[in-house]
Amino acid sequence: MYVEINDHLLENLNQWAVQHNFSLQESLETAVQYFLYKNEIENTKEKTPLKPRIAGLGQGSIKTTEDFDQPLPDSFWLGEQ
Repeated sequence: MYVEINDHLLENLNQWAVQHNFSLQESLETAVQYFLYKNEIENTKEKTPLKPRIAGLGQGSIKTTEDFDQPLPDSFWLGEQ
């Protein structure tokens, strides 16, 4: 397979490689592996028919506390313990 890489893409890959302590070769390999993985996932999605969903199969499998709908304390949002 032949892929033409333009200067803009090559520069972006080089910047990513520097930021993540990879060589340009490693960043190219990672980009190609990611592309092939995403392409495989997309092809699988197109071929796999969706099964109809059946309501109520998970009924009762999740329990919530009485205060589930109450606002969370400020300590939660501020990351305090």
